[in-house]
Amino acid sequence: MLVFVSDFHFSDPSAGTEKIPYEAYEGTLRDIASYACDAKAEHVELVFLGDTFDLIRTTGWFDVSMAERPWGVPPRQATDPEHLAAVERHAHHLLDRLIAHNQKPIDLLATDLAPLGFKQPV
Repeated sequence: MLVFVSDFHFSDPSAGTEKIPYEAYEGTLRDIASYACDAKAEHVELVFLGDTFDLIRTTGWFDVSMAERPWGVPPRQATDPEHLAAVERHAHHLLDRLIAHNQKPIDLLATDLAPLGFKQPV
């Protein structure tokens, strides 16, 4: 069974304090497990679409010089290997911060559904 989910917008704490409660993720996965059981699905695959990790809505880019931001240089310099390496380094740092801030729901989304009610068909 394929389940498509989209636009989680996981962000870091600088983007604001509002985030979806952990229980909402857990409830959604319980619902998916229930639907999968009803459909006698042998397995469930979550396909993540859209803005799962939101690296734009962070003030973390303001800590980086304009020349090392994804949008900080003229188009002719945007493909310069040094610029790309700097942007990638900063993006990885921001992604690490974002993951740490959202670790509990991210771990839940990567979990086995069995404890949430998914049972293999007989």
